[in-house]
Amino acid sequence: MIAWRIAGDRGLKRPFEFTPGRAARDFRHPGAYVLDGRLIAVGLKERGIGFRDGETLARAGAPLLETGGEVNALATSLDGRTLAAGTRNGTVTLWDVASRSLLRGPFDVASGRVEGMSFNADETMLATAGPNGVRLWDVATGAARGRVGDGSAVGAVAFSPAAPLVAIVTAGYPDWAEQGGVVEVWDTTQRSLVLRLRPDVAGDVLGYALAFTPDGRVLASGGLGDRFVHLWDVEKGRPLRELEQNVGGVHSLEFSPDGRTLAVGGYGEQYAALLDVETGAQLGPRLTSGRDSAWVDVSPDGRSLLQTHGSGEGAVWDIDPESWARRACALANRTLTQEEWKKFLPGRPYEPACTG
Repeated sequence: MIAWRIAGDRGLKRPFEFTPGRAARDFRHPGAYVLDGRLIAVGLKERGIGFRDGETLARAGAPLLETGGEVNALATSLDGRTLAAGTRNGTVTLWDVASRSLLRGPFDVASGRVEGMSFNADETMLATAGPNGVRLWDVATGAARGRVGDGSAVGAVAFSPAAPLVAIVTAGYPDWAEQGGVVEVWDTTQRSLVLRLRPDVAGDVLGYALAFTPDGRVLASGGLGDRFVHLWDVEKGRPLRELEQNVGGVHSLEFSPDGRTLAVGGYGEQYAALLDVETGAQLGPRLTSGRDSAWVDVSPDGRSLLQTHGSGEGAVWDIDPESWARRACALANRTLTQEEWKKFLPGRPYEPACTG
């Protein structure tokens, strides 16, 4: 295989800075695609949500400042039209992205920072995770709809996109009474525990990240202190495989729309990585666009990866292999000759690229 170096304005990485950074570690500036990828939402320093054009990365309108505090977590509905923002002081706001209007809040959901949030498949319910466990909220009214789990600290929460199931992962703090990283799956209709999945890991683990595949059949979990991302077969309730994460600790997880690629954002490290779900292989090098923990989100079309950091820096990466081939051919402006093919790819049939 021959690779061309693609750098500068032809690069696969488009960096941007969206808010002044923090000096201290453990600050989050999450990012998310909204409105079918036409916009990018980012959490700002001290308070507010900023927007960037999904194509140009230019600022898109005034920020939404009535968040009730510094945004620590973002969640989007499946259609990308409703945005939830959770803060470091335990409040949540719900927004209509198209009209930039506040739908609900701020309302209190946790005694400390909101660690994670997730909308259910029909967008009627929002789950929030934090120091006092997972609570469920009615999207239309903002009313409480109970809780799942035993009320102990939870590091992340994720609704299945295909069933009335919600996954939670124990955070492993504040008293370390139980190892973090233990995953539970609950039926939100019956409020009953369906699965309890414990990774086979030696030592202490802080659980921070969960993600379902788009068909809801596979659940990924990860955290700090565990060198693997664990994939679980939801229907059979058993481990499927482990993927070596290579980003220091897992802060966020996101599957591509086809479920074949898993994006992993590092906790306490500035790296993200793309992993092949079937083989476990890392696709390309580690990615970085700033300092501190990395938050990742895959675009609805699966062609771009959004990476944001606690430092207030970010980037959009082109992760579409077909685009890579087009760029390489444009730079080379020719294909390999038969002599070059024999030299660099001996024994393989002659199949020159860049002939279209």
